[in-house]
Amino acid sequence: MSNRQASRALAILGVVLYGCANPVTEDTGDVEAAVVAQPLVEGECTDAEIQSLLGTFSVANGAIDQASATTPVSDPVRWRTWFSSGVSDDQVNHVKSTLGGIATNVFENELRCEKHDGGTGGPGFAPCHNVNKRAYVRQGEPIIHFCPSFFDLGPMWKLNAIVHESAHLVLGDTDFTPNGSAAEAEALAHRDLDTAFRNASNFAHFVTNDPSIDANTDL
Repeated sequence: MSNRQASRALAILGVVLYGCANPVTEDTGDVEAAVVAQPLVEGECTDAEIQSLLGTFSVANGAIDQASATTPVSDPVRWRTWFSSGVSDDQVNHVKSTLGGIATNVFENELRCEKHDGGTGGPGFAPCHNVNKRAYVRQGEPIIHFCPSFFDLGPMWKLNAIVHESAHLVLGDTDFTPNGSAAEAEALAHRDLDTAFRNASNFAHFVTNDPSIDANTDL
């Protein structure tokens, strides 16, 4: 089975396993089948890695929708933690607009599994030679690359990484908290709110700060 075929099969399976949204209709020739929109998975992915990616993206879709539905009034702790208190209506609209862009990137970009390449840098190099690298994007390229170490992460950190990289495709190369930690993102929100609104980690933690997500889900 090709990665494209596996991606489509698991997209349908995702309806059952993860309740993913965004159904589209596909004309199969003699019958129209409801298929859930899922990103295309390419590269050197194993079947298990494809299932992990599609499962995590399904959860990400629901988490982004849930985060987008909140306001500083309905969920003051979440907003105060990742974007400080006293945000204006324009700033709330900016957050919601950015989340909409992240949601679009979640489903419209290609996912590509990479392997450690031992490269040393330069144009076009794949940074997975760094064993601490989980995932990355290149600006202007509609692809999210996943390194082998991504698949060693726990479910919540997989979700966080996917939202983080999708945010980069909206916000640009904006890592103002180098380690991507929750403590760094929270501190930034209280120190420099304008920068927090441009920081991929703040959006990733804002989305994953959702008590309804089961941290023990096997992704």
